[in-house]
Amino acid sequence: MRENVELWLKQSLEDLDTAKVLLNNNKYYASTFYSHQAAEKALKALLLNVEEIRKEALKLNPNYTISRYPDILMQQIVYHIYYMIKMMQKSI
Repeated sequence: MRENVELWLKQSLEDLDTAKVLLNNNKYYASTFYSHQAAEKALKALLLNVEEIRKEALKLNPNYTISRYPDILMQQIVYHIYYMIKMMQKSI
């Protein structure tokens, strides 16, 4: 995923550079277009990066819950044992 963020950001910077060149040559309509493209691609890179951070943060959640609330682990173990017993009963 990190590679995608870098690609979008790189293209955004290229579009921004193109917009500056066009602006310096009085091509205002085209400069505006590339400026808009640069902004959209930078936002896309930001959103991809935020999504990547969110996914990594979600991996921490179960560990946090178990370390904070020790009884949760016991509840999960009991649930899994109950589930396994029910599955075995169905298969017999």
